[in-house]
Amino acid sequence: MARPSKYLDAASSTRQGLSVFDRLVLDLVDRIPPGRVMTYGSVAECLQQGSPRLVARVMSTKSDPDTPWQRVLRSDGSCAPEVSQRQLDLLRSENTPFRPTAGRPGDRSDRIDLSLAHWSPDDRQGRTPGHRRPRGQTDSGSGSTGREG
Repeated sequence: MARPSKYLDAASSTRQGLSVFDRLVLDLVDRIPPGRVMTYGSVAECLQQGSPRLVARVMSTKSDPDTPWQRVLRSDGSCAPEVSQRQLDLLRSENTPFRPTAGRPGDRSDRIDLSLAHWSPDDRQGRTPGHRRPRGQTDSGSGSTGREG
């Protein structure tokens, strides 16, 4: 599948020795703001190439210490088992929204609420986790859907 040019142009030339795909993955992950996340699958889908497993491979073998690796999760909002406690701690420190628990008060969930925290590069700057525009409201806030009726 063809790679979108807006991501190809963003591929950092400072990451020497990496494939274009590796650079695209890492550059996209670098753009995820604190408190927001993507899944391995949404990274691959956004880049229109690769697979969730390839993205996970890049994240586990090619990322550098400055890469916000904790912001990429499994499709169910859970962390990889081998780094789960460290990843959960980092996500909590960024105030990433977690799923509510059905257990006792004070119990903490170990899964991110993807409906609130999922980020896309097409999200507007300044959107807060969980912000949703009311149905039928346009960017101008007029509420017009463009349909007369």
